[in-house]
Amino acid sequence: MFTHSEYEFSVDEEQSSGEVFVGQVVAVDRDLPPYNNVIYTLLFPPFSVHDNTPAFRIIAENGTIVACRPLDREVTGHFRFSAQACSPTNACSTAHVTVHVTDINDHAPVFLLPASPNDSVSVTDNFRRGDVITRLVATDDDVGDNGRVGYQLVDVDRVVDFYFRLNDVTGDILARQDSMATGSYTLVVAAVDAGTPPRRVQSALTIVVNISTSGELRRPWVAVGGSDNLTVVIVIVGTSLPVAILLLAAIAVLLRSRRRDERAAVTSRNVYDSKPSLDGVVSSQEYATLSRGRTTTKLATAAASNTNNLVQLRSTPTSSLTRLDINNARSSQV
Repeated sequence: MFTHSEYEFSVDEEQSSGEVFVGQVVAVDRDLPPYNNVIYTLLFPPFSVHDNTPAFRIIAENGTIVACRPLDREVTGHFRFSAQACSPTNACSTAHVTVHVTDINDHAPVFLLPASPNDSVSVTDNFRRGDVITRLVATDDDVGDNGRVGYQLVDVDRVVDFYFRLNDVTGDILARQDSMATGSYTLVVAAVDAGTPPRRVQSALTIVVNISTSGELRRPWVAVGGSDNLTVVIVIVGTSLPVAILLLAAIAVLLRSRRRDERAAVTSRNVYDSKPSLDGVVSSQEYATLSRGRTTTKLATAAASNTNNLVQLRSTPTSSLTRLDINNARSSQV
């Protein structure tokens, strides 16, 4: 029956000149005529998603497979179906058929940046020579060289050539100088694929250079790549972590101080506000009141004693003088 159990064919996409030859399957019947005639059919042929018509058909007499309509690789890259060969006695065999759709350069690149409304970039005037200012991004639906995109600057004037240069592989726009005059710069850019013949698309990118509000020299933009974003995250975390540690330490000190004050307040209340005991023992507050009363009494007694001594001291010289005068008087009478 079939000379092969698997058949593989290739056909270019977008061929629109009627039916296109894809390949041929072959089956052999060893019977003698007229029983050796083979009839070919397709089992479950693929249909078009647009108009529900078969994408392929097979010529029943010789097994030739043709494409009934243009094929688009960007929609379906390959097809797989089965072919059947039957003899007049209904002896049948099957073989699997795979048709690969070959890419042609039928798509031009498409810009993602610049693209309306994302067709301008604002940066500061802090540059070092070789810094990446921004990056062109374009895609192409084709594959291989047909889908490989390169970049070009178009209609470059002296000002643009003085300040900017383009990496034609990555699409990076880099600074040529360590500083740049503020203002707007319009760059006409193109994306070109590597197909034969190549396809290209043009666009315009406006770069707005503003005055930096800081004297610190820094990168004017953050690249699309994840490594630069990771660097920014590490810098932010490294800067914030010491501040967070200091804040936690300050909170811990405040909490410790507050607990110490609360313990001191509780101790004071226990000393001065303790309740009377059930046995009638004098409380701490009463004891303090009695002690103050006794102290006051002692001070009053001491003050009175000092007053009496002072009176006695003051009265003693007078008595002595009186006695002296009496004695003198008696002597003169004698």
